[in-house]
Amino acid sequence: MEEINTYTRWPKPEWWDYSKVKQDCAKWHPKYFVLNKGDRLDRTAQLKPMMYMRGIQQTFIDLARTPKSLSVFATTSSTIFVNYNPKVFEAGASEMDMFMMGDEYGRPARSLVGPAMWKRYFAERVQEILRYCPQIQIEGDVPHLWGCLRPHTPDD
Repeated sequence: MEEINTYTRWPKPEWWDYSKVKQDCAKWHPKYFVLNKGDRLDRTAQLKPMMYMRGIQQTFIDLARTPKSLSVFATTSSTIFVNYNPKVFEAGASEMDMFMMGDEYGRPARSLVGPAMWKRYFAERVQEILRYCPQIQIEGDVPHLWGCLRPHTPDD
């Protein structure tokens, strides 16, 4: 955990150049559906960056043995995206149709994150990340949250 807290090279939203986002999206929109999802380490996620940095097996060992480290890591990565995404949306939202997160919480038919862990470490942050979408009239969705999360979320 100390290593996570003392790491000094976490990405900062100011590092990206947002000046061409709208222009790039407008090349395809409205003729085509424009989905903002990012790729790899700039795809909005909480668990996925940890998997890239620690490896999938070690991440799930961390989940079981030291969930506090997961909390610190997930908070750090979600804070980055809470500040990064509005800049992307403001730069090109009028030319975007949907925003998509990407994370790996399990397999399509089976969750690797139990309901208690989902609620404690992930659910609130997912809502915080999606909170900005309605303000700019972009559809926010989480279709890439692999893992059967239905038992963890309320029916609505």
